[in-house]
Amino acid sequence: MLKHTIILTVVAVTLMAITLFFGYANAKEPDEGGLSGFIAIGGGVDIGKSSLDDASDDDNDLIYSLSQSAKSETRFEAVLYGELTYTLAESGTSFTLSSMENPIELSVSQKIGSFGSISLGAAYNEEEVYADPFQTGVVRGKTDMSAKIFSIDLDDIMETGIWVGYTHEIIDLDNDLAGLRNADLRREGKVHTISAGAPIFSTEAHELSAMLSYTDGSFEGKSNDYCGYALGLSHTYTAGQWELETFAEAVLRDYDNSHPEFSKTREDREYTVGSIVTWFDPFGMTDYFIAGMAAYTAVDSNIKFYDESHAVMELAVGYRF
Repeated sequence: MLKHTIILTVVAVTLMAITLFFGYANAKEPDEGGLSGFIAIGGGVDIGKSSLDDASDDDNDLIYSLSQSAKSETRFEAVLYGELTYTLAESGTSFTLSSMENPIELSVSQKIGSFGSISLGAAYNEEEVYADPFQTGVVRGKTDMSAKIFSIDLDDIMETGIWVGYTHEIIDLDNDLAGLRNADLRREGKVHTISAGAPIFSTEAHELSAMLSYTDGSFEGKSNDYCGYALGLSHTYTAGQWELETFAEAVLRDYDNSHPEFSKTREDREYTVGSIVTWFDPFGMTDYFIAGMAAYTAVDSNIKFYDESHAVMELAVGYRF
């Protein structure tokens, strides 16, 4: 795969996006160590069109053409997020178990004086994908794709609020029929992501943050090799018991080689905008919160097969401890 030298010249957002639905900032930090965390339960709705490559939408299991339009669907889903942290008072070491962006994630974080803190994390994710997404005229069979994710982060470097991170992801498939049919379509591989972020300005009521990242995806099937760039901005407004976060992100993914099914090199442009509003201690109930989120995400690809768009709304009640 082509190697790229990245010069970070633009400041942009940290969107830890739908992770940001409640985010780590909502968890209380014990003054002298001990147990802390939060749990949030609720529901949501997803209205939109999944790509024809997305096996989570059963309505698209049978397709007759690789250029047909995906079906629009409305899905209702339960919301359950949580985080549990135990901090050692003497050393400042924290151990965290969370279910946020990934089903299960474990991490350990160590404060290093005024330098900031360093965190090591490991996560596992699994989802159903099509064994051969490019089959037409028959119901496409499904298989499991797993991802082992390892990360290292440096936070609040020299008490500036600046952070940097690196993530290494290993992707495996149980039964990659597309890859067996054509080696250039193999989907097993590794993904490396380097991220950095910083606050642009902060007052008692307002905080504007920025993040950018670079991703290098290297796969056994060379048509899937890509490099990606993400930019965005996030603004938080706090007033009494209320907090409003507004975010926007743009992601570019450029692939290195021609796709054998479409005879062109793939290019994706992904955009996300949204807001989260949180009401802390509602109706006088200490340590509870109510949070609502609305976001819109669209993927515009030069290969129609990969186009998708989603409008998502969620509402949940949570408890911090």
